[in-house]
Amino acid sequence: MDILLYQDDGGKPTAIVHCAAGGDCLVGVRPVRELLGVMTHEKIGRAFFVTSGHFADAAKVVATGNRITLISGDMLLMMIKRLPEAARTSLLEVATEGDYKTPTCPACGIKMKRLSGKPVSPDSWACHNYPRCQQKFGIGQEASRRVGNH
Repeated sequence: MDILLYQDDGGKPTAIVHCAAGGDCLVGVRPVRELLGVMTHEKIGRAFFVTSGHFADAAKVVATGNRITLISGDMLLMMIKRLPEAARTSLLEVATEGDYKTPTCPACGIKMKRLSGKPVSPDSWACHNYPRCQQKFGIGQEASRRVGNH
């Protein structure tokens, strides 16, 4: 969970948000199922999955049947553009500053680098200070295939 949303002062979150940066990658069904697992475990009935990329059809099917709203990078930018002009301008300046499609290392605060995988292992993101930093995560096979097709 990246963000907990509260509807009132009841003290219990009513929704959770998971954010995943990955460039223009395709998010598969697995991370959406993992979010569903967190929802179930935490007894939270609603979730939002936000990514800079797009979602695979299988991910959309799981989300639709389980009160998970999928927000792609394109959709997020469209939502921002619908804000009043002053709020939109301010938010877009922050949100699109620099290379916003490349994840930032949560430990070091620097942009990560993409490592090319092999046929048996997917592409991944790693901190430029890796292996000293140890921040590394897989992009997933759906993402690797999509990026490879562009």
